[in-house]
Amino acid sequence: MLLDEARRIHSWIDDLDLPRGSVVLNVGSSTATFRKTIQPFIHEHVIQPFEDKGCRVVHCDMKPDEGVDEVGDLMDEEFRSSLKSYDPVLVLCSNLLEHVPRPSELAYACGDLVR
Repeated sequence: MLLDEARRIHSWIDDLDLPRGSVVLNVGSSTATFRKTIQPFIHEHVIQPFEDKGCRVVHCDMKPDEGVDEVGDLMDEEFRSSLKSYDPVLVLCSNLLEHVPRPSELAYACGDLVR
């Protein structure tokens, strides 16, 4: 993610009227080190604003590491089912579709996670 993208997402977050306790799934989140140290503007402009609104951000990725809450493949129906149990109101999928072989299927899978 680029700094300008993070700032743009921050402005969108500011416009959202999400109830406290809402769950946001951060799909393709990478690690806590990546979000907070390598590209700290991700935490500052994207994750922290959600948390400041009282939202819970659940970080999802295919690789297990520090700061990844749920590990799995979104194309796996069982994994998606487990993510749906969070009852997410929003899915954040940024800079991920260009890394997958079938982006339209992944986009559908992301949409399948929310009400």
